[in-house]
Order: sequence, then C-alpha cells, then structure tokens
Amino acid sequence: MARDTVLDDDGSSDRKPPEGSQATKSNSGLLHRRRYLGLVGSAAAALATTVGTGAAAEDYEEITVAAGDSQTVRLSDGETFSNVLIDITEPNASFHIRAIADDWEIRNIGFRGNWDSTEKENAIICQVNSANATGLIENVYFMGSENDDTYPGITGINVANGHTGDLEIRNVNIQNCPDNSIYGSNPGDSSTHPSGSGGGGPVVIKDSYARNSRAGGFRVGTDGSRVENCVITECDKGIWSYYEHAEVVDSDISNSHHADIVCGAPDWQKAQNAEITVTDTRYGSENNRGAAIHGSSAGTPQRTEPGDVDGVPLSPEEAASGSSSTSTQTADGSDDTTDDENEGEEGNENGGDDDDDQDGSADRSNVIVINANGSNGETSFSFEVTGDIEHTPYLGSQVGTIDGSAVEGTIESGCDAYEFSGEITNFQLVGNADIDVEYDVR
Repeated sequence: MARDTVLDDDGSSDRKPPEGSQATKSNSGLLHRRRYLGLVGSAAAALATTVGTGAAAEDYEEITVAAGDSQTVRLSDGETFSNVLIDITEPNASFHIRAIADDWEIRNIGFRGNWDSTEKENAIICQVNSANATGLIENVYFMGSENDDTYPGITGINVANGHTGDLEIRNVNIQNCPDNSIYGSNPGDSSTHPSGSGGGGPVVIKDSYARNSRAGGFRVGTDGSRVENCVITECDKGIWSYYEHAEVVDSDISNSHHADIVCGAPDWQKAQNAEITVTDTRYGSENNRGAAIHGSSAGTPQRTEPGDVDGVPLSPEEAASGSSSTSTQTADGSDDTTDDENEGEEGNENGGDDDDDQDGSADRSNVIVINANGSNGETSFSFEVTGDIEHTPYLGSQVGTIDGSAVEGTIESGCDAYEFSGEITNFQLVGNADIDVEYDVR
C-alpha cells in the first residue's frame, strides 16, 4: 500500500515556528513540520462510519492494518472518533490518530498488537486550538512497543505545542513507550524552545494507568494541569512536572528508575521555576531539579496494576466496546503491599536519582533527531551546541559530520540523531524533515 503525506489544509505544521529561529528563509516553515500518513485503501470505508457521532457502546468497528503499512485518521472541529479496534499485529503495521482541532473526542479505542517501529512517532497527537474549546481522550488501550525500550521511539499520547484550550484524558492504559506514555508538557514551551512558545493549555489526566515507559509516565507542564487518581509504575520518571505549576492528587507512583515525582529540568530557565503540588498521593522518591515540590508522600504506594483503577480498560476489545474494569482496591487503597514491593520502594528512594545528577551536571542528556524518512530529495542541516555532542545510534544513523561542537550533514530519505549537552544554536535546515529535540532524557 502506498504511503501518502498528509499536512494541514494550509500546509502548516502542528507546532508554532520558533521565535528567533536560525532556520534559513527557504525552510523556516518546515523546521518543525510533522508528516502524517494518508488513510488509503479499505480502511477508509471503515473509518467513515466511525468519525462522526460515534457508535453504540456495545458495538465497534475493526480495522486491520496490513504488514508494513501505516494509516492515519484526522479529526476536524466537532468530530468524534470512537468505538474502534485497531489491529496492528502484522509486522511493522502502525496506525496514527491526529486531532489538531476544537471540540473533538477520541473515545473507546483499542490497539491490538505490538508497535514494531523504532522511529520517533506518536500513536495519538492532539491539541485544542482555541482557548474556549475542549478535547477529550477516553478509554484507550495501547501497549506500545514491547521490543523497544530505547529513547526515542513511540509516544502513546503527545499533546502538541500549540495546545491552547482544555484537554481531559481519562481511563487510558498506556504501557511500554520509549518516549513517555503521555507527553503533555509541550504547551508549556518557552519562546527560547526550538518549537517556539507553547499555547499554554492545561492537560488533565484522570483515572489512568502507565507502566514501563522511558523518559516519563505522565509528563505535564502548564498551569492548571493535573494528574488525578492515576497509577504509574516502572517508568523512568513517574510524574514529571516540566514547566509551570501542576498538581497530583490521589495517585500511586512506584518503582520509577529515576524518581517517582520529578519537577523541573536543568536545561531551560522556565523549567527551573516549575512547581508541583502533591496531595493524598503515595510515592517512594522525588527529584527536585531546581524547582519546587509542595507536599510529601502520603505513604507506601498501594496500587500497581491497571485493574486497580476504576474505568481503565484491560484489553483492546474492552476499550473498543466502551466497557471498563472495576477496581479490586478498596476506596482507601488499603490492600496489603508485599515485602518485595516495599523493598523496591526503599531502594528507589535511596538511589533513584539520575546518574547525571550525582555531580550536578547533565552530560549529553539531551537528544536531537533529524528525521527525513519518506521525504523527497535531499535535506541538509547544520547546527552548533554550547556543550558536547556525539552520534547516538538511533536507527543506526551516522550521517552528519561533527567538528568540535558543530554539526552538518545531508540526508536523503533517512535520519540522523545526536546526544548533546547545553543548548542548540545556529540551526539551519534546507529540505523537509521532522526535528525533535528532547532535553534531560536520562
């Protein structure tokens, strides 16, 4: 099946152009353009019945993606995408949901199968464009990539930089994502970020579950953002409040590789002023990266399983049909915790800090990916960093040339990736590529 490129109707990207960007005039609008794959073939007919007012709770459509194929559905203002079982069990099959609009809903979606690709992608990317509009993601089951745990890779839900309105995410079960289960901090980006100033819209995550995701489980970064009645376990950072002031209420976070509660980041001035308020939440460790954590743990985490949260789907079929789980925990989370679980929390509290925090430095903890896969013609790039830089073997890429702190290269339908410290300066791009920059990933 042929792969088609789909952009916004006006050819613009999801992200706002960076202020003060060093991109050349010929490509300044392309620096952060994200490509999406057109929906073609038999799946289009099935989707036509599901984008609209939705289906009955007991009924759902099933879409099977062929081996090596990737399909995308896009929502416009006021549309709903609901009651769909998406089968990606064939090798290298993938499916993307894109909602860059107002007053949209994504409900009752189950992904069956493993996400095989190791490229940096998003199962769901979304934003609410207008301040007085809303978006809803409810009852989603996505098991990510069980054969890839190296950043970067698949993100379960990515809230785009331009998000301005109100977004609520509830009853989702997202696991095994190399690049966050929910990446919701982009709307808090400052004007110095390569993506430009974010839209500032709040992201509320309720009654949801995350496990075994790199970088972070649930990551937020705008005033009014909140994580409520959620369970996050075995992620690099459980809840990561990256910018501004977020809140965590009545949640259980455990066994994080770095820390259960993380606030701020050293590489952005705005991130160093981040705050998080913790209320009635149980966790074992925290990491204050120059920011402010208000409150403390309410005790040992009681819940670690998706079935411990009412409403979280436990299978793709359960998600697609609109049914939900019933928690096995009591209202106060009073189930006994085993000795092994307690020992795991104690170990995390004593040694959960990142390696780069031991000496106060961030040694090449940042990543930039220049991804021109699927583009036509050559894409040339150059940039400098204020610290150290080296290739990272993302998809085996070793394209560009490093000269001290400067990099330049040319890609033809491929990608290149680097680990670096400090900031990116003098970035220039000629051609078409996805540029993704992630700070403080380890």
